Amino acid sequence: MPGLVALAQSLPVQGDITAAVAGGQVDTGIATADAVHAARCPAEPNAKPANLTLLGDLYGETLHVLVRPGLDITTVEGLKGRRVAIGKAASADRRLADRLLTAHGLRRRDVRAQELAGDDALAALAEGKVDALFRIAAVPDPKVAELAAAQKVVLLPVTGEAAGRLSALHPFSGPGKIPAGTYGEAGAVETLDQPVVWIAGPDLPATLAGPMAQALSAKPNRDLLKAGDTIPLALEQPVPARPVAPLHPGAAAAYGRDPVAMPCQQVRAR
Repeated sequence: MPGLVALAQSLPVQGDITAAVAGGQVDTGIATADAVHAARCPAEPNAKPANLTLLGDLYGETLHVLVRPGLDITTVEGLKGRRVAIGKAASADRRLADRLLTAHGLRRRDVRAQELAGDDALAALAEGKVDALFRIAAVPDPKVAELAAAQKVVLLPVTGEAAGRLSALHPFSGPGKIPAGTYGEAGAVETLDQPVVWIAGPDLPATLAGPMAQALSAKPNRDLLKAGDTIPLALEQPVPARPVAPLHPGAAAAYGRDPVAMPCQQVRAR
């Protein structure tokens, strides 16, 4: 965009990004659909919903359900009684774990829950300290690939009625697939995807938001996004299929779309 000077700022937590954008500390940000949904539709009764809009979808991330090999576990239902990393309370990892377990007919008390997530959970899985974890990441995930190459991890599918129930609990997700051979598996692994989105606060002028949306749609920029920084990315269409927040009016005009977003549905995991 000619004449636009952009400064990048890194924040460690997805919630920090959505809060900074909604509060006007930064003009735009990149966050997962889950983080945007959690900010717009807080589960806490007295929490203030974040005023966020979408400039467009960027790329997809994929649900990885990982278990230790040799346990004879072939489905998520088979995790009953096992040590499962579920993340800390109120975190994105905990929300995902609760939804995934619920979709497969399990309660949190049905597993031996471990408050681990991210790299700590991966390390615990590799060391045999947990039996399973849930992770959303771009495919291929280098850290999962490293464990798979050492034969320390097996992927489980999320399919059928359970996948449909999870989509209802995680309404911005859709069917996904980890291609055969990505982590050494013989066949493709059915799972779910969710978008990573470009968000803006309420004060971003439409005169900026519109050209930003147009730039996101331009083929040269799409090609750059698809190439990624270190790994190729599974690119989403810039116009959201399941808008987790309203399109910014400037972006809506650029795309020729209604800015309406999906309603907030507080579907609680069991």
